[in-house]
Amino acid sequence: ADPEDLARPEQYEAFTCLQEGTTLEQARLDRGADGALRYGWKKNTAAVGPEAQAKLIRAGRLKREEALLQLATAQYAQGMAGQAEAYRRAAKTFGELLAAFPQSKYADEALFSQAEALYAQGE
Repeated sequence: ADPEDLARPEQYEAFTCLQEGTTLEQARLDRGADGALRYGWKKNTAAVGPEAQAKLIRAGRLKREEALLQLATAQYAQGMAGQAEAYRRAAKTFGELLAAFPQSKYADEALFSQAEALYAQGE
């Protein structure tokens, strides 16, 4: 990014599950043909923070298991970036996803990632 880009908010990018160009009020989720939520860096698109995420879950537009998977994955990434304590949080969140949604299409990924987080802690 260049300093002059700071004056052009339409060029900002957010890591989000919304379709590119979407505001929080529109909240058009970016889903693949298989229905899976797609996160990515998108220009001129709102980030979905905890409040917006909770609102989407209450409205039935976002599944709680999708939110837990994203949270746990972010925690695991923090661990990989040097925040060792984040591995513990990731393992716990992956465990919550597995306990609440044992038949989830994300169960295999959550189980594998939970094991990786535990391994990273020496457990």
